[in-house]
Amino acid sequence: MDIKEIKLWDKPWFCAGVVAPGTKVDFQFEYLGTVPISEGVKPIKIGEHEISVLNGVRGTCGCTNLQRKGNIVKGSLQIDKDYSNLPQRYVDVKKSIEVYYEDGSSGVLYLSAVADKTLEIA
Repeated sequence: MDIKEIKLWDKPWFCAGVVAPGTKVDFQFEYLGTVPISEGVKPIKIGEHEISVLNGVRGTCGCTNLQRKGNIVKGSLQIDKDYSNLPQRYVDVKKSIEVYYEDGSSGVLYLSAVADKTLEIA
């Protein structure tokens, strides 16, 4: 089997571990594949809606502060400051980054952390 095109990242998931509410965590993914990531602003259709994606990456929300330069996707994950409405001490935080490739396909990278409501930012 001759594989010419692969979509490979240095890691599929970044886990920040246990953090205090309000923490800002920097992350970075490195693309090692051969299928180019989309460049510029491209319209992507999601269901009945069309959105614009900049440089082939889109986070689930603005809390990821994404940047892409070449094969590096980096940013910072901002953990919410207030979980007082939740009864549990630990709160799972999960976000994703969609990556769009020049061949029309897409993939997903994952970010996660556990916010411990008893911790404070140092």
